[in-house]
Amino acid sequence: MSDSVLPSSLSDLERDLEAALYHFDDISAPVEHLWNPAACPLPLLPYLAWALSVDQWSTDWPETRKRAVVAASLDIHRIKGTRQAVEIAVDSIDEQVDLIEWFEFKPPSLPGTFSARLEIDVWPDQSRLDQVRRVIDAAKRKSAHYDLAVQATNAGPVYVGCAYIDTVVAESLPMPAVIESGV
Repeated sequence: MSDSVLPSSLSDLERDLEAALYHFDDISAPVEHLWNPAACPLPLLPYLAWALSVDQWSTDWPETRKRAVVAASLDIHRIKGTRQAVEIAVDSIDEQVDLIEWFEFKPPSLPGTFSARLEIDVWPDQSRLDQVRRVIDAAKRKSAHYDLAVQATNAGPVYVGCAYIDTVVAESLPMPAVIESGV
């Protein structure tokens, strides 16, 4: 007699599935922590990101950024397509972007457009700019068009130099001969 409670007409797949799930209760997974981005075990965090429909994910990110992106995902999906969603999404990847919508320009720009100004300390590489663009594209309204400008802010010393050179060019020409007519 078998330990199975299933009928004897099982297929091979169903038998294998039953065998695989037989010890499922023996797994001591902290289920209450699996849906919490701050407490989820790191190896299971990509699965939580997938379950919460995280738009951008990279295995190269540090753990703090991964947890921040997963934690921000629900808030972003609630307000997706708004300015606040773009700001939260960009903030979750540790970037500082200033958004200016079309009606905030003087004079107003084309309706439905906005400008995203990325504030940086060090000039970014292309992958960083692509990542910011992908995050904005995922969170913005699909009908909105934007331009991404990079604004460098340097906290270090700035040296400015200038030189002024003044030259005077003088040309000496011979005096023209004056012919006097004697009357």
